[in-house]
Amino acid sequence: MVNKWFFSLFLVALMSVNFVTAQQDTNFYRIQFTDKTNTPYDLLNPIEFLSSKAIARREKSGIPISTQDLPIDPDYISQVLGFSSVEYVTHSKWFNQLVIVCNDTNDINSINQLPFVLNNQQFSKPSGFTTTSSDKLEVMSPKETILVNPHYPYGITYAQNHLHHLDFMHDLSFNGQGIDIAIIDAGFQNVTSLDGLKHLFESGQILSTYDFVDLEPSVTEDHSHGSAVLSVIAGYIEGEFYGTAISANFHLLRSEDANAEYIIEEDFWTRAAEYADSAGADIINTSLGYSEFDDSTQNHSYSEMDGNTTLIARANDIASSKGILCITSAGNLGNSDWGYISTPADADSTLTIGAIDQYDQLADFSSFGPSADGEIKPNLVSVGWLTQLIAPWDNQIITGNGTSFSAPMTSGIAACLWQSLPDLNNIEIKSLLENSASQANSPDTLKGYGFPRVFEAYSSHTGITHKDPQGISIQKLFPNPALTTDNISILVSSEFDTEIELLVIDVLGRISNVQNSSINIGLNLLTLPNGFSVSKGVYTVVIQTNGSETIEKLVIH
Repeated sequence: MVNKWFFSLFLVALMSVNFVTAQQDTNFYRIQFTDKTNTPYDLLNPIEFLSSKAIARREKSGIPISTQDLPIDPDYISQVLGFSSVEYVTHSKWFNQLVIVCNDTNDINSINQLPFVLNNQQFSKPSGFTTTSSDKLEVMSPKETILVNPHYPYGITYAQNHLHHLDFMHDLSFNGQGIDIAIIDAGFQNVTSLDGLKHLFESGQILSTYDFVDLEPSVTEDHSHGSAVLSVIAGYIEGEFYGTAISANFHLLRSEDANAEYIIEEDFWTRAAEYADSAGADIINTSLGYSEFDDSTQNHSYSEMDGNTTLIARANDIASSKGILCITSAGNLGNSDWGYISTPADADSTLTIGAIDQYDQLADFSSFGPSADGEIKPNLVSVGWLTQLIAPWDNQIITGNGTSFSAPMTSGIAACLWQSLPDLNNIEIKSLLENSASQANSPDTLKGYGFPRVFEAYSSHTGITHKDPQGISIQKLFPNPALTTDNISILVSSEFDTEIELLVIDVLGRISNVQNSSINIGLNLLTLPNGFSVSKGVYTVVIQTNGSETIEKLVIH
């Protein structure tokens, strides 16, 4: 069954007979309407245009449902689309406006005379307005295959998780479960075929998909950038890769035309954000930003980076006012002539994220602040330099550079924190992350408040602290029982970095195997050496270090 609120979102799109590619040498027009007086939707019955989760989010924070939430009057839209030279592009209920293309000035003049039209804004349209893919993923390099992994289950993602003490949250089973994240991006190519993301589809964690550029449900054919972003948050490869919030739910939404850069993409983002709000998203991750366009007359100036001027920044603040935590890339222009953040990173209420490496070294490409009105930007930094992610083209673990990846790192961090503190609202989560970050007492225009320390944020609110180191323990030995030909794996938990000795002892007390290894704080995966072979029987696996010892029985048959 299709929910009524979902149906109302796409009712307008269905009114359009043809898409914009049918027009040549036309212009975009934002047609703003005067009111929503005659809309068939009623504020007293919000379930007609908002999901139950969207309504609950507002109720939790005391946010009233207002005229801004109402869909545009469909009669107004029908009358504008009734002109022969007019075709639908997108619309925004928050701004009560319809975006069209038109090549007939007489029709535009007639539209301007309609009593319910407040004004219109004209801007140019890219020739052909097509959406072919081009690779805009930041510079990446493949990693060698991981054979033995001392940082189970994190593998090569251990450092970028541990910097934020996110592994401590995962130890408490806070993996973002129940938190809905909308990723607004350029496309999600191959997302359904990547082994590292298959658990999302198997467990129903992909709640919806929609392409607001091409007006279709599919988002898998246009670009791979969004797939890489998603992998940072939710990627999972047993023993090798562990995303920041692997249990979160997702809406995958396309607003970016990767083939060109035009201001219309701000309208597409706005429409996607409205959808995310109506669908009940808790977090919007935006790994996009705008300052210069292919048509230089559309360029933004730094003075416009004040959080209140660009359409996309204003839409971002509206989304925040609905209770959504907006998390946005600062931009990759720190070493360019521009240097500053782009929009919507300038939005007042967004968490703008710069890039560091896993050792807290600032990436030279990370855009800096402040915003034009003096706000601290970026708000936070996370790992966006040599970030571990899953390659959308072959499922290999690779590295990527860009605030495109530090933003989803932070979105996952926020999801885990919000799961642990569900009574907090978006503004409280934002403040908690900032106030517990690494340089909260001395924020600057390069790193803002520093990198989030999510366990410290959780601890400051709950008083729960991480356990002092006590020792080591075997968490799992598998397979057990095992065959004489099986490879034996041992999952060991340690509360400190140490050297250990691993022994396998038979029932007569004879040592069948001994090996020395290094293990680290957290979970470690050890394997018995190749060629290890014993007779059938019962054995004792012993791991010892500095007077601490842990024992497990192993049955071979």
